Amino acid sequence: MAYSQPNLDRIVIKEILVNRLQANIDTPTEQLKFSKIISDITNSQITVTKNLTIKETTKDKNSIKEKKEDIKLNLIIFIFIIIVLIICAIFIFRARNKK
Repeated sequence: MAYSQPNLDRIVIKEILVNRLQANIDTPTEQLKFSKIISDITNSQITVTKNLTIKETTKDKNSIKEKKEDIKLNLIIFIFIIIVLIICAIFIFRARNKK
């Protein structure tokens, strides 16, 4: 699950407080207090989301970088093999022409 239990509890608390504010059943002082709690929870959620986004983006960038490096390595190996085959073909061709 994407949320740990404490985060899930905070989400539930936030929803309860939002519902209380919408119902307008509390005093203005309590409403202000609830608004601050909601704001804190929202800011916490935003921070967690930003951190997760940064982490996933970094992981994706590293994965792409590794794939590019693998492709470069494979290309170098392929070119090396082609060069070796060409050199071998030249030696075989010259050896046959000398006979």
